[in-house]
Amino acid sequence: MPTSFKEEFAKFCEDPDRTKFRELLKQNTGEYNHIDFKEVWLDFPKLSKHILGFVNSEGGVLILGIKEENAGGLIVQGIDKFEDKTVIKSKLQKYLPVELQYEIHNFEYNNDAEWGQIKNKKFQVLIVEDTPQYIPFLSLNSSGEILHKNRIYYRGKTNTEEAIYEDRKSTRLNSSHIPL
Repeated sequence: MPTSFKEEFAKFCEDPDRTKFRELLKQNTGEYNHIDFKEVWLDFPKLSKHILGFVNSEGGVLILGIKEENAGGLIVQGIDKFEDKTVIKSKLQKYLPVELQYEIHNFEYNNDAEWGQIKNKKFQVLIVEDTPQYIPFLSLNSSGEILHKNRIYYRGKTNTEEAIYEDRKSTRLNSSHIPL
């Protein structure tokens, strides 16, 4: 991550607010292992897989309302409405261990927004905390080919992947706190 973006990302994760979120979006140059963008909310098994990937890889942020283009560019489009945080958390309980810590934040900007790309737009942001004392986090249930019970997921090269034995032995996952 570029230094200025790393700084904005760290500031935002420590104490999320509208101003820091705006600066995070302005500085962004694309997805990284610890930040992912989605146009809309994912179905709950896929969302759970991403959350597990983040928590097993030192935490991360999922931003809803940003469309990623095939060429890697980002379109700041916002979401139509805020999804109910309680409903989201309730549906995720089926897949995620209770020790897994995450927060959902709502950010809404009116016509007075200082940066034109966010005027009159809404965003929801899911922040997954790094809790290495509970690593590895495993999926509690399966859902088709998307999510498998008792499997470890991690973030690798901006994707969420399932860990296989060889991955768990590698430096990449050991550096992400996942024990053998």
